[in-house]
Amino acid sequence: MMRVYGSFWHCFEYTPLFPGPCGIALDVPAIGASRVFFECMLVRVVVESGDRSPDSEVLHKIRRVGAAHGSSYFIVHGVPGHARGTDRGTAVHGSRDVLEHVADTLDIVSELTERLEEYGERVHLMPFGWTLHYGIREGAGPVVPLRKDHVPERPVAAPGLSIAQL
Repeated sequence: MMRVYGSFWHCFEYTPLFPGPCGIALDVPAIGASRVFFECMLVRVVVESGDRSPDSEVLHKIRRVGAAHGSSYFIVHGVPGHARGTDRGTAVHGSRDVLEHVADTLDIVSELTERLEEYGERVHLMPFGWTLHYGIREGAGPVVPLRKDHVPERPVAAPGLSIAQL
């Protein structure tokens, strides 16, 4: 079941450092260049094997919670769920190929982004498969760097999207 996590930030910044084995292509100037967003909602989407495109209810929940917190931007970060099986070294996700699951994750997250844009929302899709450096700022203080491989997950204190499975 697809899981959607939301967190809200006064300032969210990330920098693509280098691609992983399934990293999408980025223009050379984007590598190492920081992207900064203010008053934004970071939407982390974990796609499990067999998940389908997000329905209208998921989109409305994301938009409703974002509006309740005054988000001016939605930053979408998609990740495939963990592979299941008895051997951690296998290249299958359940009975499916891992690359097929990665492709499905990219499709679902891209569609979520497009559908939010169709509603007139300002949306940014983070580069899939990249090691990123993150920084956050909740108030007027300095940007606080986070571990390179960590996307902040702060529970949302609003009904409808609080670390919930959708």
